Amino acid sequence: MGTNITILDHNYPYEHVFLTKGDTSTCQGDSGGPAFVRRGQDHILVGTKCG
Repeated sequence: MGTNITILDHNYPYEHVFLTKGDTSTCQGDSGGPAFVRRGQDHILVGTKCG
């Protein structure tokens, strides 16, 4: 029921950040958004490369 969103914050070089419109962060992908998004049936992994 619903979708689980896991934000990676324990695996260097990834830090938790969920970019939405208006968000500002020092961590972002090359395109200014999540570096990768992995979608499962009911699970989404969001991670961004930092540095």
